[in-house]
Amino acid sequence: GSVTWSSSDESVAAVSSDGTVQAKSDNNTVSETVITATASNGRTAQCKVKVGIGRLVDIS
Repeated sequence: GSVTWSSSDESVAAVSSDGTVQAKSDNNTVSETVITATASNGRTAQCKVKVGIGRLVDIS
C-alpha cells in the first residue's frame, strides 16, 4: 500500500513524498514539528522533529 507523508509545520521541516525530511527553520531557537505517515488503510505513525538553525536537532 501507499504512504502519505505530512509535516504539521512546513516552515520548520518539510517532508517529501518518499518520507525524506528537510529542515527549514533558520532562526536561532529550536522549533518543533510533527511528521505523520498515513498508510492507505488509514493507520498512522508520528514522530516529533526538532530543528535549529536549519539542521535536525532531535527526533523522538
